[in-house]
Amino acid sequence: MEAINAILTRRSIRKYKAEGVPEDTMRKVLECGFAAPTARNRRPLHFILIQERKTLSELGSMHTFTAMAAGSAFAVLICADSALEERRQFMDQDGSAAAENMLLGAHAMGLGGVWCGIQEGGDREVAVRRICSLPEGIAPIALMVFGVPDEVREVPDRYDSGRVHADRW
Repeated sequence: MEAINAILTRRSIRKYKAEGVPEDTMRKVLECGFAAPTARNRRPLHFILIQERKTLSELGSMHTFTAMAAGSAFAVLICADSALEERRQFMDQDGSAAAENMLLGAHAMGLGGVWCGIQEGGDREVAVRRICSLPEGIAPIALMVFGVPDEVREVPDRYDSGRVHADRW
């Protein structure tokens, strides 16, 4: 799939077929995450590839907005190492760039995916730390959920000329 088309047609997919995804495809999704830029090229990100049904079910039951994880083929927990990047804002930005790369890469390969944010200090952070046994100093940034799509979502034109400003506000 051509890059502009992938960007303009990607949608959040929350329903998946009960099909597995090949190992090399999962690796490509991870490669897309590693290809993202990071602040000062610190590269603080770690990814937990989650395929175990029990763990996917636990992640799915931790919050209403993560329920789709239980029926997914796999998930990726994006984490950042505070020993490599001390500023949380940069960790969040680095993780966000990786998240979008993963979503676009997955979409280009015919997978569906959705980004589940993890608020610092919130209930989801507490749950995901327990479920995935995160050590001290590792911050969970986002849970990415993927699978073979079992839904088709409309692709709206989101360009809004009223929000484009020339040279100044």
